[in-house]
Amino acid sequence: MESAVSMPMTALETQIIEWIVDRTTSPELKRQLRGAEVTRRDYVRTGYFVYLNLAEGFTAIEGRPKIQHPFIESPALPDGAGCSLMLKDGCVHYLEIYARGGFFPENLADYELRPES
Repeated sequence: MESAVSMPMTALETQIIEWIVDRTTSPELKRQLRGAEVTRRDYVRTGYFVYLNLAEGFTAIEGRPKIQHPFIESPALPDGAGCSLMLKDGCVHYLEIYARGGFFPENLADYELRPES
């Protein structure tokens, strides 16, 4: 993997990653997510993209691992929010966090993760 400058994960990003790790059956996806670092964050008013980088030594995931994404509930999000973890060539690539209609605050503080209904 390429070397990149990393930045800290937000509390929301960390909790989403932990949510996915706790619910996947893919050992390699768990390893990759635990070793992932944020290299870029692009805010787009309706959400943002969090680009992830892995250190050397990770094995590409074969096939499509089952990924359970949380629903994000918050008073600041009338319709809630979702997220999607994207893989590229068997490695974690980016996490998309998006409002389900409307605006997503750049710094969401009051929220709760729960299972999709």
